[in-house]
Amino acid sequence: MFRIKKVILIILFILFSVGIIQAETDIWITLSTVVVTGTRIPQTFSQISRQVSIIDKEEIKKSAANSVPELLDYVLSSDIQERSPYGVQADVTIRGSTFQQVLVLIDGIRVNDLQTAHHNMDLPVTLNDIERIEVLQGHGSSVYGPDAFGGVVNIVTKKPQNKELSTQVKFAEYNTQLVSVSYGNRWNNFSQKISLEKKNSDGFRYDTDFDNLNIFSNSTWDLPEGNIILSLGFMDKGFGAYDFYTPGKNYPSKEWTKTYFTKLEILYRIGEISLQPKLFFRQHNDKYMLDITRPTLYVNEHTTYLYGGEIQTNIPLREKENLVIGGEITQDEIDSTRLGKHVQPRIAIFSEYCNSVSSNLDLDAGLRLDNSNWGQQISPTLGLSYWISQFWKLRTSVGHAFRIPSFTELYYKDPINEGNSELQPEETISYEAGVDFISNSVRDNLNKSRDTDAKLHRISNGVNVSITLFDRNQKNLIDWVGETVTGPWKAENIGEVRIYGVDSEIKFNWYSFETRFNYSWMGSKKIKEYYSKYALLYPTNQFSLEISYPIWWEIIPALKLTYKERVNETGYFLANIRISKSIENMEIFIEGTNLLDQKYEEIKGVPQPGRWLGIGVNWNL
Repeated sequence: MFRIKKVILIILFILFSVGIIQAETDIWITLSTVVVTGTRIPQTFSQISRQVSIIDKEEIKKSAANSVPELLDYVLSSDIQERSPYGVQADVTIRGSTFQQVLVLIDGIRVNDLQTAHHNMDLPVTLNDIERIEVLQGHGSSVYGPDAFGGVVNIVTKKPQNKELSTQVKFAEYNTQLVSVSYGNRWNNFSQKISLEKKNSDGFRYDTDFDNLNIFSNSTWDLPEGNIILSLGFMDKGFGAYDFYTPGKNYPSKEWTKTYFTKLEILYRIGEISLQPKLFFRQHNDKYMLDITRPTLYVNEHTTYLYGGEIQTNIPLREKENLVIGGEITQDEIDSTRLGKHVQPRIAIFSEYCNSVSSNLDLDAGLRLDNSNWGQQISPTLGLSYWISQFWKLRTSVGHAFRIPSFTELYYKDPINEGNSELQPEETISYEAGVDFISNSVRDNLNKSRDTDAKLHRISNGVNVSITLFDRNQKNLIDWVGETVTGPWKAENIGEVRIYGVDSEIKFNWYSFETRFNYSWMGSKKIKEYYSKYALLYPTNQFSLEISYPIWWEIIPALKLTYKERVNETGYFLANIRISKSIENMEIFIEGTNLLDQKYEEIKGVPQPGRWLGIGVNWNL
């Protein structure tokens, strides 16, 4: 095994190093011209007043990521705290938020789990189903309601096209295997796409094995004045959870989860007005065994349900002026051996307005009213963007966001953790201001595609620079508070906490050379001193560097370097790589994560894997 690892490492570094000298001359870069995450009104990058990051299907393909959480680690100011890789269990934070302050969507539909946000990444979609991932940094409650506090992650799935069949087989260390199959076809006005993915491994250390199954289906009926889309998803996951939730206690735990997802969406056009009703349902089953050597010692079983519907209408008022109005009814339920049975209904109405006031100035505003067990929450937002020259754009935004407590925070109790049924919703007023520089070649393509869907544009070179300052003033922040670093812990509204920082990103493309550099710095100020279990564990400094380009024989290496330094912790440096070669309809690839074999923890007390190498093949028929 050692010789195989050594040979693969030598191949990876030789191919990457030689490629710098022998680069080709063409490159494709992605310019996404329609954004749906920051607003319900489609806007181009020329118009938006917010910072939105997009990972498209080409970036997904060339990354060394094996799951959505690993893909999100490519996003500016995001911090992915994995307990185990391959999407087994991970928490997502954005701009110093807690993992519960990030809203996760599939095609605009909420999939957050109100038992605990530890399950938010239990996503019943395969990587092959994803058209792109849109990430809104900062507040989003005026659009989506609760939990859109530190950011919003929207997974946009692929729509069925003409006949397509794709498969992937991958083998990696620790007896890790991944097999996926996806088939799509069109018959007159009906199209169908269905995908299946199976991942399993013995795990990189004792009790970190996993066995995951994902199935996702997308069906579309085209109508004379619109279409009907039905999405169905299922995930079945079992995994070793050694000290995942009890770091340092030496409990060989086991967890089994199942996720069911259904969405029915209708888009109907009446002239220039569009009407869009949606129905949705999510069920999540979770069984957790604290000690597999003593199966009856401590077992929890939870089932949560999220279901409801929404309707919105998009009304063009004048050229480049649009209004959206709509409403939403949802209900969260839980049936748990530990937390009991509870129901939380919610009703909301919302409105958004966008206007290109002039050729240089764009305005967007939103207002949403949510009514729930915690009373009424009003979430306004206002944003402006202004092109001060052909290349430079200024933007600013302010908005209110909130998050309601989870069932675990309200009702959980064990010897060292105690929930609090008196918790109040978290609230924040968030501010951001930024400047963007877009080079002439990129700007031209944006202008040409201002009213079209996301496209790929071939350019010879280009530079895109973005810098954003943000300030989030939080009230009633919820955290598990302890008098010592090891607890015991009690859920409390800890008062006012301020998170502030700067995000910066540079994308540079020169003929065949493509690179992206991200850097984020964050700080905080809290009124009350205490030991925190989850909050205020953000990275104070983090950067990532991505380099990709085709070399001889059409071999494409993609390298990602990352550095993270969290509050009161030593920083660590990671290097991942993927090298691929296409031969007609087949792609062969070699990939490696943590190439430098660093010892590190993303959650204190939960060690992460060292060097992990794999090889695989993709077929597209």
